[in-house]
Amino acid sequence: MIRTTLILLALAISLAISPAMAQTVKPDCACLNRDGVEVPLGQIACLTVSGRSFTARCASSQNVLTWRKLHDGCLSAQITPIPAS
Repeated sequence: MIRTTLILLALAISLAISPAMAQTVKPDCACLNRDGVEVPLGQIACLTVSGRSFTARCASSQNVLTWRKLHDGCLSAQITPIPAS
């Protein structure tokens, strides 16, 4: 009885710890943009594909780095320069 309880307790602890461990990120993980610039996992960047710009986040899916589109357009493209006076 005690052995079964200990096994179940160990299983419950390992299941509780596994999701936290699965989300740990290696510090050297980074996505590459078309120019070869590395963008660290979790950071956002402005990407242009087929003439269309969009904001995307470097993410991981099934241990594969990928870009996740956040929205159309990029903040940097929307900024209007202030004329020099």
